[in-house]
Amino acid sequence: MRIVVAALALMLAAAPARAAGLTVTGGSLEFPVTTLDGRSVVLTAQNAPTWRVDASGESGGWHVSLSLSDFQAAGRSLPASLVRFAAADGTLVALSGQPLEEGPVESGADGALDAGLKCLEASSGRGNGVYQWMASPGRFSLTVPADAHAGAYSATLTATLVVGP
Repeated sequence: MRIVVAALALMLAAAPARAAGLTVTGGSLEFPVTTLDGRSVVLTAQNAPTWRVDASGESGGWHVSLSLSDFQAAGRSLPASLVRFAAADGTLVALSGQPLEEGPVESGADGALDAGLKCLEASSGRGNGVYQWMASPGRFSLTVPADAHAGAYSATLTATLVVGP
C-alpha cells in the first residue's frame, strides 16, 4: 500500500489593497509503503512540503491552517481524520521583513487534519515579512486501519493563509 499526499497551497487574504501569498516551494507529504496484515499500523511521514509565506505588509496578525481531503484509491477511500499533525519542531527561516524573533511561530496544535488545524501563527504586530516553513515530517502520522484495502492512495493537503486576527 502506498500513500502519497499531493501538496496544494491556497490563499485567503483579508486586505484588499495587497494580497498575502502562500506557495509550496518543494516536496510532498509521503508515508512509507507498508504491507497490510490485518492489523492497524501507525505510519510516520517520510517527508513533508516546504511553504513560502509572503505576509509582507501584514501587521494585523495571520495564521496558516492545514487540512486534508480523504484518501482515494481505485474507488476506495480512507478518511482524512486518520492523519494527525503536531505543529512543532519544524524549521522557520526569515527571508525578508521582520526577523524570526518578531516573526511567526508554530502553534503547537496537535490534531487530525480533516477539519483544518492552525499550525503557524503571527500575532498582531509580528510576522510582517516573507518566511519559509518546513514542517517536520516526523510530526505527521497516519493510522492505517486493520480493514484497509491495498492500493496507491492519494489525497490533497491544503495550506490556507488567513490574514487578520
